[in-house]
Amino acid sequence: MPLSNDPSALLSQPYASVALDIGGGAPQSVFETVEEGEPDEQCASAQDGSWEVYLDEAGCIKTLFVYAARSAVLPYGLTADMLPADVVSILGAPTSSTPEQAVPILGQYGASCRWDNAQFCLHAQFHTKGGPLKMLTFMLPRNAPKVA
Repeated sequence: MPLSNDPSALLSQPYASVALDIGGGAPQSVFETVEEGEPDEQCASAQDGSWEVYLDEAGCIKTLFVYAARSAVLPYGLTADMLPADVVSILGAPTSSTPEQAVPILGQYGASCRWDNAQFCLHAQFHTKGGPLKMLTFMLPRNAPKVA
């Protein structure tokens, strides 16, 4: 199953069963060290850096990041040069959106849009200064941050 078809279909799938099909490497720990009693989180990524997945305790995909800025092949007819209005024209009105903003300590963040449904949440992040699509994040609803 190529990522360009429907990345949301990968959510909840055992990573080991789809890794070869999507060109993924071996899972690695997210943390350099894990304190005693802390859960170890696992992630895996494409060799070319175009996507990354976070795995749950059972090794199933819970979050998928697709990096438009790293030449990923995007789903749904989206392209890396699209602005927020272009993405909305394809995906429809988002559930929520935020304008570009400065976040204390972290710096400038581009605009974003999010679409929530029962099966998955999709978050589109854009480059700063009104720039084009930067990244898509596909999440299981239970793992998605709550919208304020």
